Amino acid sequence: NTNVELAWDEPLERNGIIRKYRVEYFHVESQACPPGRSVERKQNEVDVTEKSIKIDSLAPYSKYRINVWAITTQIGIGEKFEFKTMQTEKPTEREFPAASFTESTESLFVQFQWNCTILEGSVNFDANLACKSSWCFNETARKSSTSFTQPKDSFTFGTIGYTDYELTMFISRNSNQISKTIPFRTPPTA
Repeated sequence: NTNVELAWDEPLERNGIIRKYRVEYFHVESQACPPGRSVERKQNEVDVTEKSIKIDSLAPYSKYRINVWAITTQIGIGEKFEFKTMQTEKPTEREFPAASFTESTESLFVQFQWNCTILEGSVNFDANLACKSSWCFNETARKSSTSFTQPKDSFTFGTIGYTDYELTMFISRNSNQISKTIPFRTPPTA
């Protein structure tokens, strides 16, 4: 869920007349990233007169920090909270990694570059390499990676020179799967 509703009590010590509440929130980390990986810390600030707020459009699978201050006629300290948003039900197209290829006459090394800050939850990742040339007899090689943070970043497949292939990547979450296919031709053997 990318929305959160917060409610709070009045301060124990009012420090004067409460005029409004200031709510400051910012993105602390993406749960898909390794510990210590920084994210853009965009700070948002909202003033409200009630003792509650609904915040929409938060990044999924993320940790947020919220500070709440009672704005009064005198100076006081605020309260701090942390919470995590849930992962999305389905993966999205933007979660696919960038794929770069290192080809030789007998193998294909595929390097996947994941951007953990845009992963919206844990993912199961599969990659199939299918030979599409007429002499291949529908050969398909499959590699898999399951991860709650960043999936495997490379696979190596056996290949034939000067042959048409399709690399199909699959991302799934909660029994929902999407795919992306990249066609290419290996260099000739000489």
